[in-house]
Amino acid sequence: MSTSLKNMPYELLEILTTDNESILSDGVESLTEMYGPKRDPLYVVIPITIIYLLIFITGVVGNISTCIVIARNRSMHTATNYYLFSLAVSDFLLLVSGVPQEIYFIWSKYPYVFGETFCVLRGIAAEMSANATVLTITAFTIERYFAICHPFLSHTMSKLSRAVRFICVIWLIAIVSAIPQALQFGVTNQGGIDQCVVKRIIIQHSFELSTFLFFFAPMTMITILYALIGLKLRTSTLMQRDGTLQRRTQPSPRQSFANSQGSRRVLKMLVAVVVAFFICWAPFHAQRLVYIYGVNTNHQPSDPLILKLFIITTYISGILYYLSTCINPLLYNIMSNKFRQAFKFDQTFLRSLLKSIRINSKLDFVEYADCKIRQKTSVADILRSQPTPRLNLDWLTIYECGIRADKNIASIPLTGRWYLMECAFDTRTNQRKIRERIPE
Repeated sequence: MSTSLKNMPYELLEILTTDNESILSDGVESLTEMYGPKRDPLYVVIPITIIYLLIFITGVVGNISTCIVIARNRSMHTATNYYLFSLAVSDFLLLVSGVPQEIYFIWSKYPYVFGETFCVLRGIAAEMSANATVLTITAFTIERYFAICHPFLSHTMSKLSRAVRFICVIWLIAIVSAIPQALQFGVTNQGGIDQCVVKRIIIQHSFELSTFLFFFAPMTMITILYALIGLKLRTSTLMQRDGTLQRRTQPSPRQSFANSQGSRRVLKMLVAVVVAFFICWAPFHAQRLVYIYGVNTNHQPSDPLILKLFIITTYISGILYYLSTCINPLLYNIMSNKFRQAFKFDQTFLRSLLKSIRINSKLDFVEYADCKIRQKTSVADILRSQPTPRLNLDWLTIYECGIRADKNIASIPLTGRWYLMECAFDTRTNQRKIRERIPE
């Protein structure tokens, strides 16, 4: 849902629509006077649109890559990565359900042309994905706390089946909490102009309740838990240092430097997570509360600065709100060595697909290679005589043919080495021969 519409209280609509029937007869100028300009100046909307597009592309690529890497690598099927997979899904849904509509409303604030059903559905999608994102980050933080501060208890908490149940509960809470909030929205026709706004009040103080449950409470919990994690790591480092002194054994300078750098890196990441969460979500919730407590008893702005503040924070909070979907993959995934290694394999696979457009017919090449192998032709000779295959499937087929012909794995180039390694695992061939040929 558009952040500007999500945050616009019903009282503000009453301000905009007072005596609108008499004003509307004056035409377009009266519409501008009543609703404001249909769009802001180009020097505002063009940069904002570009920023939203960059966020959308980066977030979609980053979160889809996260899902692919975790799904394709069995070694990454852990409780922690299950939470990260759920986080990537919720961030992806938040981008898809929000950014395109945000860009549309930047260029055309009114009228609303998508109808009542879509107005409610987009509210459900946006509220659900935003709630799931915050709850998943909180659950992931709790899981990390038990893993570091209570490792013995973590063995029971980090079971995959338990993680799956927790994730299901997270999404159930996100959906249940999103539906009443979204059902408050609807299309109202004020002076002949349709608007998707807060149409009815289902839950009193719902915006304040949402701010507490999905910002203040998670923010407090995340800050406390990461502070405890940081203290635990620092205490462990000091205990290790004292232990080496008691044993009168000094670690090597390189080892001491590595331990110090590792602790600092982890602590910096913990601080970055807390700061990023606050910066990305605080303006969004603050803007929602501006007009709730920024109007007087007559539903008029208590100060002209309140209206200006609302307009300015609309764009700022919207950008930071969606920017969190790009930061999350960076903070929680790409900083992981295991994730980076797995990502390199998948990146090589995608790169080989993009580079392989040189061959016109995959089928012709596969048939040619299979025929030559039946004639006992060297696999290396086949590959030297033909352009690079268009798909990794070609390499897989040639590799399987080479195995049947008892050819040496080392003679096969590793352009499609991801599938090649998977095939080697399946056929129980010598993995060492393959790994020796993979460049670092």
